[in-house]
Amino acid sequence: MTIPHDILIGEALMGFVFDKLELRYRASPEPQVLRVRSRYASPLERGNQNDVFAWAAERNGLGGGAEFAPSAVRMKALAGDFASLKGGPVTGTDFSFDFEVASLSPKYLRNMIESMRPCVSLSMVGDLPLDDTPLSITELDMQKWVPSGAKETYLGLYEPVPFPVEEGTLTKGASLRIFFEGPLDPGLVDRPAGLAWRMSSVTGRMVFLLDPTETKIGSLALVPRLSKGSADLAVKWERFNVVREPARALLLNMCTHIHETVQPVKKVVLKLP
Repeated sequence: MTIPHDILIGEALMGFVFDKLELRYRASPEPQVLRVRSRYASPLERGNQNDVFAWAAERNGLGGGAEFAPSAVRMKALAGDFASLKGGPVTGTDFSFDFEVASLSPKYLRNMIESMRPCVSLSMVGDLPLDDTPLSITELDMQKWVPSGAKETYLGLYEPVPFPVEEGTLTKGASLRIFFEGPLDPGLVDRPAGLAWRMSSVTGRMVFLLDPTETKIGSLALVPRLSKGSADLAVKWERFNVVREPARALLLNMCTHIHETVQPVKKVVLKLP
C-alpha cells in the first residue's frame, strides 16, 4: 500500500498503521481485556507510558470521549511489561500489555497508537466481538482517521457538561480556572499524583498528539503553572499550540470527572488559543 506523504513525519513514522497494524476493538460498558503487542526495529526502553495511559483514562476521566461518562471509564494494567508490574522500565524490541477496560472510547486507542510510533508492528485486540456500530473499529478505521487529522477522529466532549463554562480566546498559551462548591478539597492539590500531574497528563500524553503534522510539538509546555484560592484552582500553560476543539473536550471531560468523583464544580473558565 502507498503511504500518504504527510504520514511520514520525521522519525515518528506512522506508516505501520497502513500495513503492520492489527486492530479489533468494540467499546462497551462490559469489562473486557484489551491485548496490546508492539514490536520495534531496535531495542528501546519502555517506561511507564502505558501505565500513564491507564491512569489518565480512568483516574483523569479522559478515556470515555463523547461516548461514555468520564466517571464510568475503567482501564487497569492487568499483565505484561508495565513498569508498575515489573518494578521499573523494560528494555527490548517486543512488548506486551494486557489492559482490563470498560467504557473506553475507540478513539482513545488512536492516541495510544500515535504514542507507540515508530514501532514496526502493532496489534490491539479486545475480547468482545465486533458489530456494525461506531463503537467497533478495525485497522481500516485507523487508516482513515490518521491521515485526515479531523477533529471528529479524536476524543470528543461528553455532554451535557454538568456545570457552566465561560470560554474565551488567548493569543498565546491557555488557561483553565475551576471554581468549586465550597472550600477547595486539599486532595486535589496535595495528594500523591495530584492535579499538576492530572493536568500534564492531559497535555503531555493526549493533547500534543492532536497536531497531525507535529510542527508545533516542540513549543508545547507540558507542565502548567498552578495557583489556588480558597475555593478555586487556576492553571496556566505558557504555550499551548494544539488543536482547539479536541483539547477543549479533553479538559472539560477532566473537569467533569473531578466534579463527579472528587468535588462538585461550580463553574469553569477556559481560554484556549
